[in-house]
Amino acid sequence: MVIPIRSQYEQQCNAAALEQLGITRLDRLDDGFTDHFENWTASGTVKMNYDHSTETIVENVMKLAIRKINEKAHDELIMPSFLADLI
Repeated sequence: MVIPIRSQYEQQCNAAALEQLGITRLDRLDDGFTDHFENWTASGTVKMNYDHSTETIVENVMKLAIRKINEKAHDELIMPSFLADLI
């Protein structure tokens, strides 16, 4: 369950993203909160599947960035060896 802080854009964005994943969203605490909470706890869990590790995601982003740099480079590109190893 998520209750975003009012007037905080980032909180609203996070809540919207979580809602798309099936997470219960409340806009505020009110007199019906106890009922909402009990319904939420009785509804079971939301299963998340993260197919890629952080390392894999970062590696893929770096490879894409290097490819884009190389596509746009007009002069010889001097690249640190740790980046060149990713190509």
